[in-house]
Amino acid sequence: MLQSTSAAPLAAIYPDLQDRRVIVTGGATGIGAGLVEGFVAQGARVAFVDIQDEEGADLVQRLSPGARHAPVYHRLDLTDVDALTGAIQSIVADLGGIDVLVNNAANDDRHTVEEVTPAFWEERMNVNLRHQFFASQAVVPAMREAGGGVIVNFGSISWHLALPELVLYQTAKAAISGLTRSLARDLGRDNIRVNTVVPGNVKTPRQEKWYTPKAKRKSWPPSAFRGASCRRTSPRWCCSSAPMGHACAPDTTGSSMRGGADGRTTSPRARHGTGRRPGLDRGCAVVRRHQAADGVPSRPGQRWA
Repeated sequence: MLQSTSAAPLAAIYPDLQDRRVIVTGGATGIGAGLVEGFVAQGARVAFVDIQDEEGADLVQRLSPGARHAPVYHRLDLTDVDALTGAIQSIVADLGGIDVLVNNAANDDRHTVEEVTPAFWEERMNVNLRHQFFASQAVVPAMREAGGGVIVNFGSISWHLALPELVLYQTAKAAISGLTRSLARDLGRDNIRVNTVVPGNVKTPRQEKWYTPKAKRKSWPPSAFRGASCRRTSPRWCCSSAPMGHACAPDTTGSSMRGGADGRTTSPRARHGTGRRPGLDRGCAVVRRHQAADGVPSRPGQRWA
């Protein structure tokens, strides 16, 4: 039986991330907070933006003692493009440049097809997709001047799995893959690398409300729930049958993304990796493909053979 696991108390140290200038969007909570914490632990100079003032202030207070560089929080509504552009330019000026932009902010509130209106469509695209382009556009001049940089766009495993009641979120997340490849092509000659990170289900406090037993039964066949429950991961079938049995967590997701060994993410040592889409899902997508090939239902409500 698989056992639930906790994050390792020690993480890899990447000396080439020390003093790197990093901006994280949606950094006050969840995966974003894990990213901020991880970069601060590496000695990077981190600024993060969000609309959750209390959580942002709490994160700064928690991470500042003993940090080489205390993180800086800025309130920013990413759906306001003019404010976004101005804030990015101001932060870049304060940092003295920019080495890494992590486009993490998103919102995966559930919705049905019938609930979608033109106004809701626009709002969801603005929250989950549009800001990634305009934040990237805003950092390009400073990265060009510095001789290069890294842009990381956060995607999602959800559209690969076709999860229910997420049609707009998954539409936006699928588009991010195309955005990344296009930016990687157009910015590559400037030594600006652009990659998408595809996290699996990360059981952050926000996600707790979606993973009640009732919600799981609605989304997945009952016999798919096997094995012990895992810390910060769901649905449980993903944990129990994925090739890697340990849990996805905000801190470990950030640790995997920061590492340079795979040639795809933020370390300067990963200079040859661009236009890529590494997954941090413990192999859930692999399991899902094999389930479909073996006749296991791959869609909610599909009958078992």
